[in-house]
Amino acid sequence: MTDEYDRPRKLYRVRTGIGLGVCHGIAEYFDFPVWLVQAAALITCLAMHIVPFLILYGIAALIMKPKPGYEHPHVCRPARREFESTSRAASWHEIKDIMARLDRRIKRMENVVK
Repeated sequence: MTDEYDRPRKLYRVRTGIGLGVCHGIAEYFDFPVWLVQAAALITCLAMHIVPFLILYGIAALIMKPKPGYEHPHVCRPARREFESTSRAASWHEIKDIMARLDRRIKRMENVVK
């Protein structure tokens, strides 16, 4: 079975990023915090002057492909993980717990909408 960490990573622009998503894509590729890459970009912008930096940023945005798939900025998806338990009964119990939590979340959302 292939894990998401076994696959080679590719450099993409993130569609939900600020601006064109270049900094966010670089941060995901190198596994850095986004704010750190954005701060480095700001420092580089001030050191190079604004116009040359914007030209390089635009070229990077044209070269980097957008990340495949649609990512809604307000939807939080949990990381994919395997179940920790080894027995079927324990796995079933974990699934029931997950479904119960989801049911509670849906009920809270329904109460807010009412």
